[in-house]
This record gives sequence, C-alpha cells and structure tokens, in this order.
Amino acid sequence: DERVVFAFNDRGGIGRDGSYFTTQRVLIRDVKGVTGKQVKYLSIPYSSIEAFSVESAGSMLDYDCTLVIKSSGCGTTTMDFVKGTDIFALARHLNRVVLVGTRAGAHVA
Repeated sequence: DERVVFAFNDRGGIGRDGSYFTTQRVLIRDVKGVTGKQVKYLSIPYSSIEAFSVESAGSMLDYDCTLVIKSSGCGTTTMDFVKGTDIFALARHLNRVVLVGTRAGAHVA
C-alpha cells in the first residue's frame, strides 16, 4: 500500500515540476518545453539508494535547500527546495526508509 509522505512543487509551488516521497520510492516529475506537453518521470526505489546528502539554506543570497541522492541505476539526482522547507524532516524520512529499512509510516515525527 503506497502512500505519499512528502510532496513538493518547484519554485515554491508555482512551478510545473514536482517531487514526491512515498512509502516506497522517490518520484520526480519533470515537465519539458514551453508547452509542457512532454513530461519525464523518474522513479527511484528506496532499495536502490546508496547514499544521500542534504544541505540547508544559508543566509543572504542562498535561498534554497538541496537534496542529493546517489542510486544504482539512476546515478546522481539533485533536487532543490525553497528556503523554509524542513529539509531535516525529509532527511529523517530517508534515514528511516533507506538506512533502517522501515517503509511504513505516513509522516515523520
């Protein structure tokens, strides 16, 4: 039973692309071109993630948080999130599903 745990739109919710963290995988939607008629989906099962890192937003001109995922089959994937995103809650979720192996749970405590 797959459920969405976190969902993000790029550019603070006004963009067309999105990333979704479910109980089983990371799903990334990448809308291509001006018309948006072509959409690329990337699915990264948690079982294929070899490493990940998070970087919180800084001050002044550093307005975003970054998540980098290294996985077998997909290589390195980088995702940027707007400042104010709780990147550490996302890191706790990934710790649980990747390092501990617990796929259950609808939220991060």
